[in-house]
Amino acid sequence: MSFGLNPVKSQVNLSPEKIVALCESLLERMDDTELRRIRATDPDRYMRTLKKQFSELDDRYPSIFNALMEFGRRTPDGYDTMARIRSMLGLYSAVQSGQKTNEQAEKELDYEYSSIYVKPVVGAAEFDRIVKPPN
Repeated sequence: MSFGLNPVKSQVNLSPEKIVALCESLLERMDDTELRRIRATDPDRYMRTLKKQFSELDDRYPSIFNALMEFGRRTPDGYDTMARIRSMLGLYSAVQSGQKTNEQAEKELDYEYSSIYVKPVVGAAEFDRIVKPPN
């Protein structure tokens, strides 16, 4: 699945709570026994079915929809997909409400992901020496 350009088909913004609820419902639906059978026998029908049932999520937030379809509950590196979505939505809400600037949110996100992916490669001491946490 590609995470390149995902055209947004709807301009209606959903609340973070609504996005989380749709994501949780999608994950539950993906676990349905009948749908898992369809996924194994007819992947196109499986995708069409979920895109139709969750068109609100797919139309407005195709990257989130595609990430859930691709990874399900856990990414290949073992991280909880919904925890990441909630984290991103929390930063988005903080920016929207004026609690944080875009720059602050980006720095927090950069630090979080560099801690996850870079720190193990360069070592904790070296990482802490060159990368400072956001204020």
